[in-house]
Amino acid sequence: MHQPTLFLQKRFKGLFSAACLLLLLTLICVSGGAQTTQGAIVGSVKDAGGAVVSAAVITLTNTDEGTVRTVKSNSAGDYGTSEQRRVMKAAHWNFAASA
Repeated sequence: MHQPTLFLQKRFKGLFSAACLLLLLTLICVSGGAQTTQGAIVGSVKDAGGAVVSAAVITLTNTDEGTVRTVKSNSAGDYGTSEQRRVMKAAHWNFAASA
């Protein structure tokens, strides 16, 4: 009488182990998809006295590749590459602003 119960326990244990393994692999794959090598650069331009600088030209230089991008600050002194739908690669960037 104990033989069918033992068979079901072993079978359930095997199915449970397989389900746990499948869940673990799924979580690993999903978390790996969240990684990205692109983003946006945002900030604000202020003078030495703390006043915002509108219409400043910000030059962004990718020192890894030598590429240059420019953005302009708005009336609040804010700038961003995401506003212009520009995707920026993960890299080392130098910033220079001129009014």
